[in-house]
Amino acid sequence: MYFFNQFFVIAILILFGGLIWAALDFWRLGKAITRPISQQSAITYTGIPTIFIHGYRGNRYSFGRMLHRFYKLGAAQKTLVIKIAADGTWKTNGNWVFEQNNPCIQVLFCKNTADVSQQVQWLTPLMAALKAKGVTTVNLVGHSMGAVTAVAYCAQALTASQPKIAKVVTIAGPFNDLELGKDTAEILSYPLTKDGPQRTTPIYEYLQQHMAQVPYPIKFLNLVGNILPNSRVQHDGSVATSSGLSLKYILMQTPHIYHQAVLRGANAAHSLLHENSLVDWNIIEFLWRPSK
Repeated sequence: MYFFNQFFVIAILILFGGLIWAALDFWRLGKAITRPISQQSAITYTGIPTIFIHGYRGNRYSFGRMLHRFYKLGAAQKTLVIKIAADGTWKTNGNWVFEQNNPCIQVLFCKNTADVSQQVQWLTPLMAALKAKGVTTVNLVGHSMGAVTAVAYCAQALTASQPKIAKVVTIAGPFNDLELGKDTAEILSYPLTKDGPQRTTPIYEYLQQHMAQVPYPIKFLNLVGNILPNSRVQHDGSVATSSGLSLKYILMQTPHIYHQAVLRGANAAHSLLHENSLVDWNIIEFLWRPSK
C-alpha cells in the first residue's frame, strides 16, 4: 500500500507539472519575445517584418514553436503578435517599432475557419497600418490555406497605402484544390504536365490571372511535403504534392522569381511541416542569409 500511495503521489505530481508546462507553453506561444536576439555572423539582419499566416483551423501552435526556434538560432525575433477578431478589429502584444533584428509578426485569426478572401480582407488594413508606421517592405510566410492567402494577398490590386512584398514563403499550399480548408475523404490530385495541371480549379485560375498583374517581381519559396513518394497519389496527408507544386505554373508567365523544395518522409506530413528542421533551414536560407 505504501508503494502504491507513493506511486500515486508521483503520478499526480507529474500530471500537475505537465499541465503547468502546457499552460506556460500555450501562453508563451501567443506572446512577443522581448529579450534581445543573439545575432549571428551568418545572418543578414534588417528591419523588414516577416508576417506569418496560419491556415484553416490554425492557431498559435501553427508557427509559435517555429518562431521560438528562429529566436534561439539567432535568425529572427518575434516582436509582435496580432489577434484579428471576426469583425476585423485586432489586439496586439509586442512592439510596432521594428529594429534590425529580422522582426516577425505572428497573425492569429480568432475565426480560424474563415476562407481565403476573408483572410485577405482582414490582412489589408493591417498592412495599411504597417505602412502608416513607416514599414515600406514586408515578407510573408503562410502554411496550408494561409499559403494561398499569402499569394492571394499579393494578387489583389495593391495600393500605395500598403507595403511592398519582397519575399513569400508558402508551406503546403493547396493551390489547385477545390476545398481549401477542410480535409476531404479523398485527396484531390490533378496530374501535372509540362504546361501545368491537367485540370485547374477556380483558385488556381484566379491566382494565375492576377499574379501576372503585380507590377513588380516577388521572390517565392514554395515548400511542399510528400509522405508517400512511391504511392499513386503523392501527398502530405492533406494536400496533393501536385497541388502544392501548381504554384510554379501559376507564376510561370510572370516576372516573379520562383524556388521550390519537396520534403519527403514522415516529418513532411501536412501538420508537421512547420515543426520540420529542414523547413526551418530553407526559410532561414531564403529570408535571412546574405547570399539570398
